Amino acid sequence: IANLLGGDAVDGLVATFRDVTEQRNLERQLSHRAYHDELTGLANRRALDRALLREWRRLQRSGTGFAVLAMDLDHFKDVNDRFGHPAGDQMLVQVAARLRRAAREVDLIARVGGEEFIVLVNVSSAQGAQIAAERLRVAVAAAPYALKDGLAPITISIGIALATQEDPAIADILERADQALYRAKREGRNRVCLEMDRSTDLHAARL
Repeated sequence: IANLLGGDAVDGLVATFRDVTEQRNLERQLSHRAYHDELTGLANRRALDRALLREWRRLQRSGTGFAVLAMDLDHFKDVNDRFGHPAGDQMLVQVAARLRRAAREVDLIARVGGEEFIVLVNVSSAQGAQIAAERLRVAVAAAPYALKDGLAPITISIGIALATQEDPAIADILERADQALYRAKREGRNRVCLEMDRSTDLHAARL
């Protein structure tokens, strides 16, 4: 509100209002796009990196561990070749929806490539990570996907790495998760594999 008369006596007031709702909505949309995958609505690589750094700092400070699940759809190229890329995108959207339903609210699911996903799981034990990963695997393969030109099944392979205070960097955890994923692929796909050292430890504990 401003006095436009220039003197001490105020004979009138002019009030100027500006509706910023549209601007704020635009800002929210831009912020959402910055941290979410455009196709699936899942977190993107930027959001994943931010969450990993947060959990990494918490691990170094308090010792609270976490797990990284590296996931890749099996034979997804066959879906694109048979049904076309739009159908492949349709399947990715449906896969994302199943992952959301199967994951816990505290876990972060990110799409980091064409058919590649990473899940950041707030668990500190190998058993807890395996339970979470198996729940996701079962959800993805539970039923065929309804695409425009027919039904198509899909499965997913998952590799697990547990973060510890001994890890020198976040990249080392991601690398171990990738190696476990490659092993899941080699051993037949549609399975969950824990990083080798942890698998050995679990086997020794059972003995």
